Amino acid sequence: MVHADGSLLQTWDYLKQHGLQGFIDIWPRPTAIAWKIIACYAAFEAAALQLFVPGKMVEGPISPTGNRPVYKANGLQAYAVMLITYLSIWWFGIFDPAIVYDHLGEIYSALIFGTFFFCIFLYIKGHVAPSSTNSGSCGNIIIDFYQGMELYPQIGKNFDIKVFTNW
Repeated sequence: MVHADGSLLQTWDYLKQHGLQGFIDIWPRPTAIAWKIIACYAAFEAAALQLFVPGKMVEGPISPTGNRPVYKANGLQAYAVMLITYLSIWWFGIFDPAIVYDHLGEIYSALIFGTFFFCIFLYIKGHVAPSSTNSGSCGNIIIDFYQGMELYPQIGKNFDIKVFTNW
């Protein structure tokens, strides 16, 4: 829609004329800058917020197999740290927030592709190295991929994938 000045009608007309190739032509490609922005944000969220920001440990609901996940309730603290860090790196000229806007299409595109490969990783992990007994296959690869192989996927003891992807 950027190519049609935000007009849905112009975009529709363009796609009617050019078909699938038109869609491929206007789709933003993931760029190195987009991947760097995503990687920096993910590393900060994972390392700084989930692993190092303190918080009260709370227990989740008991699963059908009897497992009870333990989460660190540090959402407010993590939000404050993230906001202060964001404003600080902008204030001191380390990061220009406009770069996110300028590359938003590429970031979205990279997130779409990255998420697909991350889901493939989680699917394989659920088969090969599940985090707990709360995992398994229903026998249908499509349902297993869509719903996930694990109820509470983790990497190691302290990195909860659900918490990470929900930030």
